[in-house]
Amino acid sequence: MLSFARVRTAFFIWDLALAVISPFIALWLRNPAMTPSTLDHFVIYGLASGVASLILLRVSGVASVAWRFFSMSDAVDAFVSISTGVIVGVMVGFFVDRLESVPRSLPFMQAVIQFVAYAGPRLVLKRLAAGERTASIRPTHVLLVGCNPTSYVYARAVETIGRGTMKVAAVLTHDPLMVGHSFCGIPIAATFDNIEAVIRKLKLRGVEIRRVILSASGEEIARHSLDKVLASAERLNIPVMDIHLLFTEIAGKPSQEDEFDIDVIKLRGAHWMFKRSLDIIAAAFLIIALSPLFLIAAALVVYDLGFPILFWQQRFGRHGKVFSVYKFRTMRDDGDHLSDAERTSSIGLILRLTRLDELPQLWNILIGDMSFIGPRPLLPIDQPEEISQRLAARPGLSGWAQVNGGRLVTPEEKRALDLWYIAHASLWLDIRIALMTVPVLLHGDIYNRREIGRAVDWLQAHEESALLEEAS
Repeated sequence: MLSFARVRTAFFIWDLALAVISPFIALWLRNPAMTPSTLDHFVIYGLASGVASLILLRVSGVASVAWRFFSMSDAVDAFVSISTGVIVGVMVGFFVDRLESVPRSLPFMQAVIQFVAYAGPRLVLKRLAAGERTASIRPTHVLLVGCNPTSYVYARAVETIGRGTMKVAAVLTHDPLMVGHSFCGIPIAATFDNIEAVIRKLKLRGVEIRRVILSASGEEIARHSLDKVLASAERLNIPVMDIHLLFTEIAGKPSQEDEFDIDVIKLRGAHWMFKRSLDIIAAAFLIIALSPLFLIAAALVVYDLGFPILFWQQRFGRHGKVFSVYKFRTMRDDGDHLSDAERTSSIGLILRLTRLDELPQLWNILIGDMSFIGPRPLLPIDQPEEISQRLAARPGLSGWAQVNGGRLVTPEEKRALDLWYIAHASLWLDIRIALMTVPVLLHGDIYNRREIGRAVDWLQAHEESALLEEAS
């Protein structure tokens, strides 16, 4: 039996070694006759690409996936992270010597080598572990009626925890164009109306269907098709199980205290389109330019607090989408009985005062969860009652409320400042906020009575005008 802890440790060491040596393996394959002079500038490219890919694998969460559950989608995410790391190395190499020390085909070779060496062992071990769990008894074959997310969950559950005692023999669909394709590796045999023919054909091949699993939704299966499925199963004396009953509690309506009424408000205009493009370019540049600070901060966290390096919290983003905002860890996990000041380490305090703990939020900006400028993302419990307008824009690393009071403003003043920004957003206002952020970082929060008063007066006038329009 493979030890989960030992394999996890082995993979951590393997990934670390792989990030360092894969560029040099690619160089050796590309140029077996390399000399020490060849390595002078190549070392910078190799270390930059290797370290960047390792960091991206950790930040994206792919490296945290348990090897027993490593899937093809995880493999795709791993390839994206590794390829992005190689691109970072290419950019660094271009700045150093315009890639004169890096053959043109080498980055592609490196990405392929690192990806195969990263994903291959995980998939092989997953297969070996699955072989250990497979039971040596004849499985119960079932027929899955429906191709939808519920069907996917059921098929994966049978594959993962069935231990060989149950197997989905075939899938039926409502769409004739899907027949002949596969679903989770299972053949899509026919449409719903041909259920009896499929069951008889499988029986001729030695596969006897013992149960029909109904996962088709009301929109997916017509009433006459459902009646035919049920009648055919009854005629063949095969029990039918509706798996929607298993997910009633999971798919039920959320409680009132967990429910938010969010009207999607789309902000239109050239500024918002340009703003997103600028965010992507600036975030990518800063991640590369500040990579030494990322490494220093990560090393300090490991030295001071150990693993994990990152801390995350769920926040509400644009249009109410819940996302994870990342920071470097600055507090010890000493329980809820200590105050934040007591839990914050000395190094953590330095990271928080210099705002270096918020560097990982550049990743949130790059992938579209956040923007450089916008209302700060709040915890779900801290959201104001009317949140549709506030969540019309992406939350920001800095914002109008932060540079005009920060922690010194009341919730009502913060709401007024955030909504004033959304109504008056422009490139020049974003630049102004970015410049005003510098003294806040150096001297702390500054209560700007004039701007706060203007925002509050504007919001009151705006709401009174809306009430008059509604009354008329």
